[in-house]
Amino acid sequence: MRDKTDKIISWMALSVLILQIMLFILSWIVTATNPDLKVRSLLSGEGVRWFIGAYVDNQSNFVLVWLLLLSISFGAVRQSGLLSAVRNIRRLGFRERLAIRFVSIELVLFIIVLFLLTCVPHAVLLNVAGNIYPGSLSMGFVALLSFVLCTFAITYYNVVANRISLSGIFGLLTAGVSSASPFFVLFLLVSCLYHSICFVFFL
Repeated sequence: MRDKTDKIISWMALSVLILQIMLFILSWIVTATNPDLKVRSLLSGEGVRWFIGAYVDNQSNFVLVWLLLLSISFGAVRQSGLLSAVRNIRRLGFRERLAIRFVSIELVLFIIVLFLLTCVPHAVLLNVAGNIYPGSLSMGFVALLSFVLCTFAITYYNVVANRISLSGIFGLLTAGVSSASPFFVLFLLVSCLYHSICFVFFL
């Protein structure tokens, strides 16, 4: 399954890279043959300066942060065995059932805390108008979700293992990043193509 996914992503990445190269060439041809058109060339002095100078700024956006956080959290849930336990909850051993109980308690506590932070009068996470959106909760929902999932995964892992292992916890938090690494490469290529199109056509 992983090999198939990597193959699909690699072909997608190659396609995006080809489109990027075509945009370089076509933007140069169009500006050379039709200088009156409202199009900028990526191969002009301005285009080269923009492409190199603005590359880091173009990649610095919330989508990349979301991708990183979600890869960490979902990878931790899968690596800890929590995802498998939820799928096979009727065939769990004693320690797995005990770990699920701890996770369930944490879930209830998180729901209570979230309720107190959002639903009571003058709640901390509400905006000045008293609404959830737009506000701190809506802006940080992905980060909060990732934190909760990581907490569940770490709790389940430590209860099942019957010990606290710092190296094991670190392994949980890095497993997802390794698995999602092809998506990071694809995202960087797609983001680069998108911002290049915006530059060329003044979008």
